[in-house]
Amino acid sequence: LNINTELPEIIRLLDWERPEVIVNFAAQGNVEHSWTNPMHWLATNAIGIPNLAFNLKDKDYLKRYIQISTPEVYGICRNYREDSNYYNPSTPYAVSKVAGDLFLMAMFKKFGFPVSFIRSVNVYGIHQQLYRIIPRTIIFLKNGTRVPLHSGGRARRSFIHISDVCYGIYRVILGGKTGEAYHFSGGNTMEIKDLVKLICRKM
Repeated sequence: LNINTELPEIIRLLDWERPEVIVNFAAQGNVEHSWTNPMHWLATNAIGIPNLAFNLKDKDYLKRYIQISTPEVYGICRNYREDSNYYNPSTPYAVSKVAGDLFLMAMFKKFGFPVSFIRSVNVYGIHQQLYRIIPRTIIFLKNGTRVPLHSGGRARRSFIHISDVCYGIYRVILGGKTGEAYHFSGGNTMEIKDLVKLICRKM
């Protein structure tokens, strides 16, 4: 169901199932493409997601609502920031996610809406979208094609496996605090060119 156009059907389904926990992965993603039509990203992330949550605020069955957010809301930071109130978005995607997160936080303050936030660094793992750097590199290598690197691959990123993210989400479901943001990171950062070299050696 589409969060923007079929919200009544989503609410009816939730009222039927009466889940105690909702983990909301629904979002318009892809940072780079958000510049091509920013209104699509704003429609989903800044309007659709708050609209869903607002329609759930009085549901007695809901005990925990976990919003899958992003560290992109903090902008491009050289150092990891633990301050969940420091927002410095630099793309339409990040702006739309900040807007949605701020609305959910306002609902927590006004209504006690049981929201917690997950902000994870770059995720990798099985069945990932093919435009992501790790599966894209593997496909290019399998096809014998040169791997293109924007700006020479000097951008630094941190990566975390999807199984670790899922375990973290599970821990927040069991014992997370409402109104809190949880940051998941692989710890170390590396330049994209070094990541590609690592994949080349592994293959």
